[in-house]
Amino acid sequence: MLQVVYFGKIQMQTVEEIGNLPRKQPRIPIPLPQQTMDRLDELADKDGRPSSNMGSMLIQAAIELIDEQGFRLVGGKLRRMKEVEDEEA
Repeated sequence: MLQVVYFGKIQMQTVEEIGNLPRKQPRIPIPLPQQTMDRLDELADKDGRPSSNMGSMLIQAAIELIDEQGFRLVGGKLRRMKEVEDEEA
């Protein structure tokens, strides 16, 4: 049994019960190449935040670029897509 304290009250819960507690935000496991993880760690350290938080922020920023700035994921990289205007004949 593991003791978990909630607002001054002690509740006894098993590790399995703790693992099933709802989280504030959904989470996903993401495998990363070591080079990417190293760069993520560097960015997180520079910004004074945990690597997981930095990863979350970068994912949100990428989605914003796709949704609002006309970027697309091409070959695994974000690319700005230019609108091609039809030429009048």
